[in-house]
Amino acid sequence: MKKDDLLKKSIRDKILINENHLEKILTMMRRNMFYKWITSSEGQEHISNYKFNNEPLFIPNY
Repeated sequence: MKKDDLLKKSIRDKILINENHLEKILTMMRRNMFYKWITSSEGQEHISNYKFNNEPLFIPNY
């Protein structure tokens, strides 16, 4: 193992995260991933397929 790898591992081992904090981090990451997807052209294309009374609920703004 390289010296840099050992240093990174030792720093990583010293960081303690309790379970509640970890859950908040994961929730935030999921929200960020969803936001990136929904604002992407693929996400906008997907939600434009949803209709109510044969009218789209969302029209993509490209």
